[in-house]
Amino acid sequence: MGSLRSSLFRDFDEAKEAWRSLEKTSDHYPFQTWAWLDAWYRTIGLAHGWSPAILFLEKEARRGEGSKLQRAALPLGICGKPPFRRLAWMGEGVSDYHGPLIGSVRGEDEGSKDLFGTEALLSEIRGLAEKLDCGVIDLNRNPEGFNFLKNPLAGAGFARLHYKSHSLRLPESTEGFLKERFGAKERYNLRRAAKRLSELGRLDFKVAVDEKSRTILTERMIALKRERYKVIGAKDNFADPSFREFYREAATTADLDVHISGLFLNGQAIALHWGIKDDSTMYYLMPAFAAGPLRQYSPGLVFLLEFIDQCRSEGLETLDFTIGDEEYKRKWCTDEMNLFKFYEGRGVAGGALAVLKTTGDWIRLSPLQKPISRLRSQARKLLFKDDRIAD
Repeated sequence: MGSLRSSLFRDFDEAKEAWRSLEKTSDHYPFQTWAWLDAWYRTIGLAHGWSPAILFLEKEARRGEGSKLQRAALPLGICGKPPFRRLAWMGEGVSDYHGPLIGSVRGEDEGSKDLFGTEALLSEIRGLAEKLDCGVIDLNRNPEGFNFLKNPLAGAGFARLHYKSHSLRLPESTEGFLKERFGAKERYNLRRAAKRLSELGRLDFKVAVDEKSRTILTERMIALKRERYKVIGAKDNFADPSFREFYREAATTADLDVHISGLFLNGQAIALHWGIKDDSTMYYLMPAFAAGPLRQYSPGLVFLLEFIDQCRSEGLETLDFTIGDEEYKRKWCTDEMNLFKFYEGRGVAGGALAVLKTTGDWIRLSPLQKPISRLRSQARKLLFKDDRIAD
């Protein structure tokens, strides 16, 4: 027999103590920490009408004289108005992995399987959606597992996403890794790119170590990203001031181990990365590189080689390139992970949205996806040809 108790927090500060305590014993990604999601809520969340609905759970299982106890937190939020109000993971737009924080099992047989099952968690989420009058439950980007536990919110009823996440187990030797994964011509071109760049002036790799340099590189990342989005006709999230504020704030938040580094040519960052460290893993979140004439020198790849060496020198074991099936990851990554989603409508309006969502997902997985994407890309290029959005 077991009992499950739940507590709902509608305020970030009220949830802080219990949340931070659970982080110390739970299996989770940095995207589920209080510091990351608090920065998101104060910038993006508030700007887009979100409100917290943080659900804490505690389950006790008794067997004879002994018992086991486990805690979990679901960092959910609500946005929109009835009947289309959504219950979803907070961190939308900046978190590559969503999901719960699952605490370690305490008590007799501590190493045993976790106590929270898929159905039990979904039942709590559905009850919360009803209580808060939400027409849609939208749980996206759920990883199949954490460091040590399988994710219960990637089980029955969850659909696998059409893309995966990819990571690299950092090699003992970068040169050995290149010989194993790349042909002789590819390795020659990588060395040649670095040589040609160094012929243009002084080439340095630097890690931002103080608030001033972190702020400067964050602004440079935003600028380079916006240039790139425009060139390829992709959606520019940084056109939204709240997204710019999130990265600015997170870059200087003491409780977040944000890691920012760059490849500099004559003092100007021509390639850089904005990411986050957690335990033995570096999360490769926002790489950016200069376009225009410098692109022929592959500054992004030259940076990546230096960055891998830097990660290894900091004692890291994994470079997580996170979500997306970009072609370059086939060469640079050694592992992949499935991601899952759950989308359920409630009532007539929510059910209609679920049908539209399912249709959209079918199109993304069908042969129509590529021509539709090309048309959308061309339309954005024409629409924003002369657009200049001020920072």
